Amino acid sequence: MYTKRQLPLEQYSVIRVAVGRQSPNLFGGIFTANEYSEICDALGEEFAKSLAGHYKNCDKVEYLYLIILANGEQSVLIDSVLSDDEFIKKYKSVAKFSKKERSSFKYWFAHWCAFQTVALNLGLWRVKYLFHDFEKPWLRLIWPYKKVQQWHRFHNSHHLEYGLRYGFDKIDWTALMIDWECSGFSKVNCPRDCRAEMEAKCADEKWQAYEAYIRQYLVPLLDKNRL
Repeated sequence: MYTKRQLPLEQYSVIRVAVGRQSPNLFGGIFTANEYSEICDALGEEFAKSLAGHYKNCDKVEYLYLIILANGEQSVLIDSVLSDDEFIKKYKSVAKFSKKERSSFKYWFAHWCAFQTVALNLGLWRVKYLFHDFEKPWLRLIWPYKKVQQWHRFHNSHHLEYGLRYGFDKIDWTALMIDWECSGFSKVNCPRDCRAEMEAKCADEKWQAYEAYIRQYLVPLLDKNRL
C-alpha cells in the first residue's frame, strides 16, 4: 500500500496512523478501515484492538509511527514514535525535503510523483494532473518562495485560497484531497494526511469561518475514498 514508507534496510517498514480523530466512521474512533487492516496484517488483530483501546480517549490529533521488522512470515514491532519531530530525527532517510528546498525543481518532481501515485492508487487520476504545480519551480527562479506560494494558491483550484477568490464550489476538491494526502511523502514539516490536514485547517483561525464549507465538500470525499 502507498501508505507504507521504506526505511534504509528493506526488512523495515513504517505504518503511520493519525490518532485522536473522533469519528463514527473510524474503527474505535481511531483508525480508518485501511489503517486497521494494515495493522492487523502486520501485527495481528489483537494488537490493533489493543492500540485502538489505548488511544480511544486521545483528543489531540497526533501521528503514531509503528516501525516494523518483517521476519519471515511474522512481523515484530521494534519501535513506535508519537512525535513527528522525533520520528524525523530517528529516521531521517524517510524525510525528503526541508522548507528551504520547497518549489525547487527537485522538490517539485518528488511532489509531482507523490501526487500522481496517490491519484492512481485512489483511482482518481486525470490527464490534467500531469501539469500539477508545473509553474512553481519556474516562478521560483524569479520570485521569492512566499510570493510564489501566494500566487500559486490563489490561481490553482486545488487550494483553499482559490475558493476565497472564486467561491468554494469552484475548488477542485478531489485534487485538493490528493494534494493533502500526498504531502507527507515529500515534506519534512508537513507529514499529515488529508483528514488530519483538514482538522488542522479547521482549527486555524484563518479558516475557522469557512469550516462548514471545508467539511461539506471534503468529508464526503474522504469517507468515499476511505481516507
